[in-house]
Amino acid sequence: MNDNKATKFPRTGKILIGLFCIGFILLVLRRPILTTIASALVRPDGVPISADIMAIGGDGASKEMLAWLQEHEDAKLLLVRTPDPRVVQIGASVSDAQRRLAISKSAGVPEDRIEILIGKTMRAQRPVQAMQTWLSQHPERRIHVLCDQFQSRGLRRAVNRTLRPEHAARITLAPLIDRRHAVDDWWTTRLGVRAVLDAYLGLTRSLLGWGSPEPPRYLTPDQYEQAFLDSLGPSFSLQPVRK
Repeated sequence: MNDNKATKFPRTGKILIGLFCIGFILLVLRRPILTTIASALVRPDGVPISADIMAIGGDGASKEMLAWLQEHEDAKLLLVRTPDPRVVQIGASVSDAQRRLAISKSAGVPEDRIEILIGKTMRAQRPVQAMQTWLSQHPERRIHVLCDQFQSRGLRRAVNRTLRPEHAARITLAPLIDRRHAVDDWWTTRLGVRAVLDAYLGLTRSLLGWGSPEPPRYLTPDQYEQAFLDSLGPSFSLQPVRK
């Protein structure tokens, strides 16, 4: 009986010591491990000598966009117009394309240097079909894409899978570092944690071939009202209640 206890306690002690050592190692190496996890999401490309500019995300994208246009006088600004969400349809907000169009015009960008491309999806990091159309119509031009740093690898994968190889080779990505969280401190803020998790979720969907969810169906105010009434069932009536 005593021998069994003597054997049990040393074994438990070894397990506790092992767990303590693992925890200590993880604590010491936490920063490089977490930095490596985020760095795997970043996929920068080289900077082309000349290219049209497209901003589809990233902190400070509008500023970088205008700087590129000022430095490259032959470059065009490509804006992707996607289906407007409900909040834009009712006038409570503006789309990214509308906001960047207003910024570019207020900065003095001529209208002949602005091209509006039509995107079929609301997902701002995946206007790949719009790129395909532009590159097909302009075989001599390239596109330099400004994007969120954590979305760059997923975007490059989407470009390489969707576009023809000769078209994908004419697209370069410029991941923009967010002032609120970078690869070496993203875990210190809730926004940074969410950005990394969302990026890995999107990359996982792409790797598994799940694709992007279908865009939501947008209803007019009358359709919203009718759908709400239908959800209440046939027994519901708008007749005034008698006192």
